Amino acid sequence: MSTAELAGQAAEPAVSAVAVRDLQVEIAATGTPVISDVSFGIAPGEILGVVGESGSGKTTVGLALLGHARRGLRIAGGSVLLGDRDILALGEEQLRRLRGSLVSYVPQDPASSLNPARGSGSSSVRSSRRTGISRAAPSPSASRR
Repeated sequence: MSTAELAGQAAEPAVSAVAVRDLQVEIAATGTPVISDVSFGIAPGEILGVVGESGSGKTTVGLALLGHARRGLRIAGGSVLLGDRDILALGEEQLRRLRGSLVSYVPQDPASSLNPARGSGSSSVRSSRRTGISRAAPSPSASRR
């Protein structure tokens, strides 16, 4: 269900901001699949949470969305479209420019993730100060506690 549908608004046909099709990651030395046939789309304004048991491939999928595979693994197939760019077809320099500016990864490590006891705005400001990104004005619809 889209954000618009949850808010009771009529949903327009979704154009994916991110479109993942048949993503496959395998062990480089043997070709043994680690993840296979992962497909999903995320429309502008939508949020996707990936939930699963430890070792189920959540981080592997997340890293593959950035065109990265952990040591010993390789992205063996599929496509990851960010707008009209196929992340998996980009060279290392293009990926480096893209990461952190257009797309980022929030790790599942509790010490480096969002703290539920603090507002997300506070966590974002703290993170942006670390990375040197200037603070954007909060949106009028942002919830306050």
